[in-house]
Amino acid sequence: MAGGYGKQIPARKLETADIERAARGSKMQFSDSRSFRRVRVLGATAIQADNMKIVLAGIEPLPQQAVCKRIDGVMQSCNERAEHRLAILLQARSVTCELSETAENGIHTGRCMADKIDIADDLLRQKLAQRGLSRLASN
Repeated sequence: MAGGYGKQIPARKLETADIERAARGSKMQFSDSRSFRRVRVLGATAIQADNMKIVLAGIEPLPQQAVCKRIDGVMQSCNERAEHRLAILLQARSVTCELSETAENGIHTGRCMADKIDIADDLLRQKLAQRGLSRLASN
């Protein structure tokens, strides 16, 4: 079962290179699906699943200064909204991920599903993340 809102990954542990690597997810090799029991939000496009840090493949966070409107009209940081959306998606759902090989810093890139919901696609549909740079160039 998913936890509540998690802390963001400290900047020193989640580098821009990690996000860029994940954004190029379509060119990576992924393993078979793996199910996780304990999942929590680490950032706008990152989760922690059974003590593994996973950056969602094919997407990247919106710029820090981006502001989004909540359903009640209140303006809020888009990345904070993305974290809240992730928490909702993870709550009481089975989470499975196809993972890349572990990077040198221990962070994985993953294509993850919350039950039948593709998490990265959901964040894109909600306009809370953007496609990775390499995917933009090919579209």
